[in-house]
Amino acid sequence: MSNALSREDVDRLYRAIDQVENPAEAMKDFIARSRRYRETAQADLDVPYGYHIDEKLDIFKPVDGNCAAPVHIFIHGGYWYQFGKSEWSFIAEGLTAAGVIVVIPQYSLCPNVGIGEIVQQMRSMLCWVRDNIARYGGDPEQISISGHSAGGHLAMELLFTDWLGSYELPEDTIKGVLSISGLYDLLPLRVSYVQEHLGLSESDAVRLSPLLNVRPTEASVTLAVATNDPAGFHDQLDHMVNALGRRTSEQVIHLRADHLSILNELVRSDGALLKHVLSHMVHMWPASRRRD
Repeated sequence: MSNALSREDVDRLYRAIDQVENPAEAMKDFIARSRRYRETAQADLDVPYGYHIDEKLDIFKPVDGNCAAPVHIFIHGGYWYQFGKSEWSFIAEGLTAAGVIVVIPQYSLCPNVGIGEIVQQMRSMLCWVRDNIARYGGDPEQISISGHSAGGHLAMELLFTDWLGSYELPEDTIKGVLSISGLYDLLPLRVSYVQEHLGLSESDAVRLSPLLNVRPTEASVTLAVATNDPAGFHDQLDHMVNALGRRTSEQVIHLRADHLSILNELVRSDGALLKHVLSHMVHMWPASRRRD
């Protein structure tokens, strides 16, 4: 269907930043909050998870510490060609206050690499977390993931990875996924303004679209979207819900927000997304496995 639309039409469907009142100020605020949080957080920064200079991650830990704490990975967005991990440190504040270890990874950006390479980096990152997070106080059996925008795409790519067949990891390595304003079908983006950064071929767009490569999963899956997100994001959420069908415990959350302000719901103590992660992904294990 996207081939019948002009670039201008597709851009209106997917240029989320146009629906944010003052995106420059919003990002400035995120960066300032992240810097302040890093100054006081109990954290291990720039930990390598691979050999490439971009393959680093930040680990934020609960202040009071806890052995075998639940682990939550947040993957940032930016249409695969913008930003790094440091702009998003503030995301960890609410989760660490609740006793969760938060991992925020860096990945290489397009056009220096393709989206396929970014997906591989995120798979390597998850393998590293599984193998090493216990040394930082985390429980490798309690890993959940959230991702925003392009990060939502990457989170779903991780969910649908054949962990047992390709990496000899348990199929339930990921216990839950929250995709926030995520992208699940990359084919329309080949017509959009981001194509000049992505250089997506049709075959890669098909291969790297979670919507077109759904695998059965027992993980808790939640799809969230902002009411002010452009129509393309709402359409993609609807299509993913239909594709998931009865194969997963998917849930859908619509929040009165824009593409950036929705992230505050993962940070504030009363935020809908923070509460959801804690109740559906972190606190879903037996009480003996959780923090008191």
